[in-house]
Amino acid sequence: MQAVNVTVANELAALPVLQAAVNAFALAAGAALSVARQMELVIEEIITNIIKFEYLPGQQELIELELCRSGQQLELSIRFKGIPFDIGYLQRCEQVSEEELLSGAVRGIGLHLVRQCIDELEYRNLGKQGQQIRIVRKLGEPHHPAASPSLSGSPAGEPLVPVQAVIRRMLPDEAATVSKLAYFAYNYTYVYDHIYDPELVRSLNREGRMISCVAVDQEQGEIVGHCALVPDQRSGLDELGIAFVNPRYRGSGCLNELTEHLLHEVRSRGSEGVFVMAVTSHPHSQKAAAKHGLRESALLVSRVQPIAIRNLHDQALARESLLFMVRLFKNGQRGRYHVPAQHRDMLALICGHLGIAAEFAATGETAVLPEQGALEQEVDHYQAGHIHIVSYGQDSLARVRAILHGWCLDRLETIYLYLPLTQPATAVLTAHFEELGFFFAGLLPGSNGNDRLLLQYLNNQRYGYGELKAATCFGQQLLEYVRKLDPNNIQEGDHAVRDHC
Repeated sequence: MQAVNVTVANELAALPVLQAAVNAFALAAGAALSVARQMELVIEEIITNIIKFEYLPGQQELIELELCRSGQQLELSIRFKGIPFDIGYLQRCEQVSEEELLSGAVRGIGLHLVRQCIDELEYRNLGKQGQQIRIVRKLGEPHHPAASPSLSGSPAGEPLVPVQAVIRRMLPDEAATVSKLAYFAYNYTYVYDHIYDPELVRSLNREGRMISCVAVDQEQGEIVGHCALVPDQRSGLDELGIAFVNPRYRGSGCLNELTEHLLHEVRSRGSEGVFVMAVTSHPHSQKAAAKHGLRESALLVSRVQPIAIRNLHDQALARESLLFMVRLFKNGQRGRYHVPAQHRDMLALICGHLGIAAEFAATGETAVLPEQGALEQEVDHYQAGHIHIVSYGQDSLARVRAILHGWCLDRLETIYLYLPLTQPATAVLTAHFEELGFFFAGLLPGSNGNDRLLLQYLNNQRYGYGELKAATCFGQQLLEYVRKLDPNNIQEGDHAVRDHC
């Protein structure tokens, strides 16, 4: 296997690139999954310390990483030009287990991990050429077998570690532990990337923009799971998510208990409902949401980058599609919906599925539009754009067309269009938006009847719907309906996965 060289700037933002390279190379070289993960941590700690402490303020340099396989071992060579590195500290570091790190017994992940994860460590001062750190790790089983159970597990079956958990609100000083837990569960692929920043987690909870709850093992006293509510200002509902557990505790029931606790919290807050964005690359999150009474109402195709759950096989390599699943707690009685005739039957099915009672206005009912309407637009960091129609005007179609054209040139992957169902123009203009290439995604309920029809546009994508998995019959029906309306749908040799209904 040929060596691989990666060169990055001495910036922390480049760290995920090096981690991804180490993980991919280690696995390709035949290393155990646990070894690949541990080498990611080694690189994270050494590179972080180099960047933070081995350069003068404002010094801009390059860091070179060479990866190679020699016999039955991995060799990593880090070269950099900075203040001479104190390799002696690494050699004196105590050994700390992953469980101690998660429990908060030590500060940060730290360089303590390095010594227990490698077989050889060598430092060389290269004079004017800088410095070199050489790391060697065997390909086989984990260097310290006692730590390996925490690196395996499955969403199904019995948990590796039985647990009696206490569910409670997260304390401010536990934010760092929660961030570590997110990394151990998802690496750096989780959708809500603010979860990796402990200070931001604390701030969001302090301001009420995130309500974090944790599951704490009564016997060990360690945090083993996390789930949160995120109030959604636009819909007025609460989003339930940011859920993960220590891989050792998957299947222990912690997430079920966390979910029930937060559903009670939603009711006590007086919220009209709660929703989740469930992945479609596997059915586990959908089944969990359905178990708690949430129902599918929209399919957001190509919504985010792939999400990688540690130790879960058959994961998606393409952009992840999400099912919007919702549970309404208050009266489902709505006012008058102005629905496009072409989607009338499907929207009626969705309303029945959610327990919404809405009067559908007669087809063709229109209103005189003002010269100018109002809309809001935003781009997120998942390469997706969002256009929210606030009120219609005679200029609405032209404005949406112009925004769409610009975002296509900007190479956004997916563009979503939110249409208010209480405004008569939605019934008429939907067909015109579809002529631009938008197609049906579903219904997004909101508080105070702020319900929206969602359309979506895939920019130069031929999406493979055959990889999507639905956990319920209705979810499959919605998936098929959306798929048929995608103007770029793959017609041949692509059959969506069906559960027995």
